[in-house]
Amino acid sequence: MKEINLATIAEDFKDVKKSYNEVRAFQRKIIIEALNNETKYTVLSPNGGKGKTDYTSGGTIAKYDLSNWKWIEIEHKNLEILISLQPAETDPNSKNSHVLFDRIGFMYKDKIEITAIDLPLTDKTLGSLIEQLNKFILSIMIPQ
Repeated sequence: MKEINLATIAEDFKDVKKSYNEVRAFQRKIIIEALNNETKYTVLSPNGGKGKTDYTSGGTIAKYDLSNWKWIEIEHKNLEILISLQPAETDPNSKNSHVLFDRIGFMYKDKIEITAIDLPLTDKTLGSLIEQLNKFILSIMIPQ
């Protein structure tokens, strides 16, 4: 049986985690650029939109790196909408909570829509993201 070198595995894991965080940040920038091309949206805090690297839940847990938690806040006609790169959801049957990493979701107050769009984006899925965002905003402005 091959000997396992935990130190090497830990370093490899850190490298993969760092690379994953970097490509998620790049995907976020792609979405921001597309939103900026849509003149009707204002991207709020374009350099923000990620979790703290030293999150402690108000001092109740040891420091935890939340920088892979990414979102984009936009404004349209005085509506502030959050685009999440990992929306949370609760399974209606099992009541289990999940975080859908690399899935796109939209949030406005208590209204949440989880799309079928996953990272990484393509030209087609980026266009679909903008189209679905427009429909989401319309559903807020004109409640069903």
